[in-house]
Amino acid sequence: MSRDGTKIIFVRHGDAVITTPGMPRSLTELGRRQAQALVPALSHRVIIAIWSSSMLRAKQTAEIIGAALGLPINPDDRLRERRDEDPAPGVTAENDDPATVLHRLLSIVTEASVRHRSQTVLFVTHGGITALGLSSRCHNLSRQYVDANPLINTAVSEITVDPSGVWTCLTWNGQPVPVGTGGSTP
Repeated sequence: MSRDGTKIIFVRHGDAVITTPGMPRSLTELGRRQAQALVPALSHRVIIAIWSSSMLRAKQTAEIIGAALGLPINPDDRLRERRDEDPAPGVTAENDDPATVLHRLLSIVTEASVRHRSQTVLFVTHGGITALGLSSRCHNLSRQYVDANPLINTAVSEITVDPSGVWTCLTWNGQPVPVGTGGSTP
């Protein structure tokens, strides 16, 4: 990582119950165990902040990790994958188009990389927004690679954001990103 760059660790939420459309989805017992299983791998990292989607399953995952690491959770609607499920106050009950989702993610990544320059932050969010955002913005990660390697529950993907705003994916789904997977233009 660049000396002045920010590392952002993306974690997909744990396994969640299937509910009727529009209802909040909470973690299953498996999802709680998945979140707890991440703690040892994250506990030796110097994580300065945890930001979470405001959707219930992501908040619950973040709360488990945050309690173990002694860090508060900062829920943020920009990390939501869908706006028609578990709507937060003031959030319209409609899905965003990919450009809007990408804009929201770019906004929060930019804020985190400025606020926490040269530090590590954790985002607990969803598979779709992570796949769209990282494959669109990381110069070394293609959508084809992401589609061939879908995120599993509580998967860890790490990026660095350098001071000029270039995103580099270090790991996808817990594995180093192979050289030559392509990607976006910085």
